[in-house]
Amino acid sequence: MWKIIFSDIDGTLLNKDRNISTETIHAYNRIKTNTDLVLISSRMPSGMTYFQEALNNKHTPLVCYNGGLVLKNSLNAFLNPENILLDISIPFETVRFINDYLKNIEVNFSVYNYNNWYTTKQDYWTAREENNTKSKAAFVASDFFNTHKINAHKINIMGEKSHIDKIYAFLKTEIPTVDLYRAKDTYIEIANKKTSKGLAVEVLLKNFYTTIHKKETIGFGDNYNDIPLFRAVGHAVAVENARSELKAIAHATTLSNKAHGVAAFINENFQF
Repeated sequence: MWKIIFSDIDGTLLNKDRNISTETIHAYNRIKTNTDLVLISSRMPSGMTYFQEALNNKHTPLVCYNGGLVLKNSLNAFLNPENILLDISIPFETVRFINDYLKNIEVNFSVYNYNNWYTTKQDYWTAREENNTKSKAAFVASDFFNTHKINAHKINIMGEKSHIDKIYAFLKTEIPTVDLYRAKDTYIEIANKKTSKGLAVEVLLKNFYTTIHKKETIGFGDNYNDIPLFRAVGHAVAVENARSELKAIAHATTLSNKAHGVAAFINENFQF
């Protein structure tokens, strides 16, 4: 039986209200003495820990920023070096380059560094992200990134599709060292090209869950950034609302996130 569940959050574990449902909490409570649930997301730590609290699960590792920051648990201080298993970021020179390029384009520029979120605009996009992730942004002037050497575990650029299309094409050509990911037409998510959920799983199995084999792990996901996760675990399960490319490499499919698909799979397949 599987000893670790690696689960994506948005579009996978959360319901239509962007919360963890009582169905999911009850399903995990039934198996938690035998199976750890590791949250693995593009979110920052503060956008994940309240889900751990809902699951009464703060002792397990956290995989933040799609694997850019892997923490042993959220019980210790986030920046305690002993709590950090993996730390991959975008160099501050690249952050500055992107910020300078965007100065005359009407978009939201957000930089995430450890448990800090810096943004140059207090606008619709910031308010929406704050509401969705329960995290708070620090508002800074655009020259902040020229005077502070801030590496980025993640950069978000949010705005109208026409602007995002242009920016995506430019950055794709100019910065080969980063990955660009568009979950929506109005978003670009940027990370160091070395970052992946699959690498995070490998690091955890090598340095934390040292007695657990890959075949004893299972992963749940819905989107393109879950492809490396699916390749790194022993059993991969796509929710019904997942991208077709993800379903094509999954070992199984469960109900959609809105129908509590992770809970349904646990109830049907975990017997203790």
